[in-house]
Amino acid sequence: MQTLLCIAALGVTRHPGAMRLHLMEDSVDEGAVCLDGSPAGFYYSITTSLENRHNWQISFEGGGWCYDDMDCYGRTQTILGSSVNWTETAGGGGGLMSPNCTINPDFCLFNTIFVTYCDGNSWAGNRDEPLYVKGKPLYF
Repeated sequence: MQTLLCIAALGVTRHPGAMRLHLMEDSVDEGAVCLDGSPAGFYYSITTSLENRHNWQISFEGGGWCYDDMDCYGRTQTILGSSVNWTETAGGGGGLMSPNCTINPDFCLFNTIFVTYCDGNSWAGNRDEPLYVKGKPLYF
């Protein structure tokens, strides 16, 4: 929550639909990491609407669980297990995440957070020590 408040306090305005990546590098020591130990993160877009400056829409990406150590190991090579290849910006999405007010009249002008999925454990993982698979540390 502290990170969200800091972003809101910056007063950053984004082009509708352009969401910017925020990696939680300051939270790695607390366990906010992807399967491969890279920082977890989220995409955000701050509204330009003063009327909606306190309204937030938060969406969690799906991704399913990894079911065993080899499945988790495989995910470390994808965006569902590592933040290494995430792009700096992302589109605003469609449907309820759309910044287009014709498509999404209720939420198009809200601040938007898209929480990316990369832990293979439905955001429930928090290993103190990694599990090593093929010499690679995994955190879930």
